[in-house]
Amino acid sequence: MNYFILSQDSRVVAPRIKYEDMKKYSNAIHFTYQLAKAMQPMNIFQVTADELTDFTDILSEQLFLVSADMGKLFQLYDPDLKLKTAVMFNRKFGHHTYKIPLLREVDCMSEKTEFYPDNRTIKHLMLDGEKIKKRKLFKVKDKDIVIIRMDVAESILRRYFTGIQLEHVAITETADV
Repeated sequence: MNYFILSQDSRVVAPRIKYEDMKKYSNAIHFTYQLAKAMQPMNIFQVTADELTDFTDILSEQLFLVSADMGKLFQLYDPDLKLKTAVMFNRKFGHHTYKIPLLREVDCMSEKTEFYPDNRTIKHLMLDGEKIKKRKLFKVKDKDIVIIRMDVAESILRRYFTGIQLEHVAITETADV
């Protein structure tokens, strides 16, 4: 089975959540399932934006946020997935509503994953096929990396979502994946 990293298109100028609104998460290196679960059902974030800012269907620079439509799509593939609401507010450009998917974290990085000399930044990600099992959507444990299965990726691409970037991920060989 093929898997992909789902992220915001690197060419997109995304809105930035103001420091005051992000400071409650500033002690965390990665935005975890536990942090997301502890958030209120409705969250309002002030953002900086200008004429070049694009409010696309995915924002993943600070928090992993998806449009309401993409959130519904995620729930088609994972009916148990919980979504919290995030309203991105800017006085000049109004508000845009997003969803924060509470994706399960999976300890699935293969020993073959390559790191840069700092031993934190991933050079080449490889996932352990046995630990993934047949999951459709998940986050890599202790990393801000969202992984989706090929059928989810195809479904996203058929719906013309904007600001999407997909990168194929290598999987270690297993007989039942």
